[in-house]
Amino acid sequence: MTSPYRAGQFVWCRFPTAEQPQVPGPKLRIGYILDVSPSLITAVLYTTTVRWPADRVPLGVIPIGERAAQKLRQKPFVIDLRCAAFIPITGDFFPHLARADHGVQGEAPTGLSRKIKTVLAEMQRRQVTIEVRGPGRRR
Repeated sequence: MTSPYRAGQFVWCRFPTAEQPQVPGPKLRIGYILDVSPSLITAVLYTTTVRWPADRVPLGVIPIGERAAQKLRQKPFVIDLRCAAFIPITGDFFPHLARADHGVQGEAPTGLSRKIKTVLAEMQRRQVTIEVRGPGRRR
């Protein structure tokens, strides 16, 4: 089986919670696909609609404004690179997997994908901790 997902897509998923990091979360949310492995484990970045004060956005939090969010049929949100999950491509984690669109809401513009990679590199350089969840998580 090949993956229906590819890096740079925003998809509906059940991102694992901090309280139960090994199982699908109870809430359906948009996740950003960072990578897909040959073993069909996806690296997904956390998103939330919680707003950050513009003057206090920490390294690793990327705001997605009104216009970009509307293209994904969403309200403004942030991508929080400080939280990722390694999750299998299964219907448990991706409830819309069987649909024709597989729950894909859209694709990140090239500039946003580049910014995510740049910020992740800076986080690595500064040794910022990333919380990792999911049954496929790397230890």
